[in-house]
Amino acid sequence: MTTEPIQRVNLNIGIAYGDDSNKTQEVMKKLYELDSRILKDPEVYVAIEQLEDSSINFTYY
Repeated sequence: MTTEPIQRVNLNIGIAYGDDSNKTQEVMKKLYELDSRILKDPEVYVAIEQLEDSSINFTYY
């Protein structure tokens, strides 16, 4: 909860090492572009956050 009119939501998504990480980034950016609730400025940040034992973890905000 916040009293601020604008909130930032961080998402963490994990994919398997055999999955296409570039495609994952493309799809997540496209989903953000299509969602009218998400502000276009500042631009969405998408990056690999961690390389775990069994997954590649992305962060989005």
